[in-house]
Amino acid sequence: MNTNKAELTSLQLLRDMQAELRDALNALGGRQADGLLQHYPFYSAAFINRAVEGYIYLRESGRFNASKLLVRPALEKIQKGSGCKYYN
Repeated sequence: MNTNKAELTSLQLLRDMQAELRDALNALGGRQADGLLQHYPFYSAAFINRAVEGYIYLRESGRFNASKLLVRPALEKIQKGSGCKYYN
């Protein structure tokens, strides 16, 4: 029972985070960037947003094994984004 409560709490936090990220991405609509390095964080954030949205949907649907498949690509994108950030 305690694990289920922790799962529900973490899923609600993830839902809130995804909503904030979605709103932030929508606020950037129509802006122009100078080059590829400026575009990369935006496209990475959009990818993370879609992965989190899919993860939430699958977890709420009870498809736990399928939801685990979305975790690694999201973590890899964050890792690569951090590398690009420090490369400059």
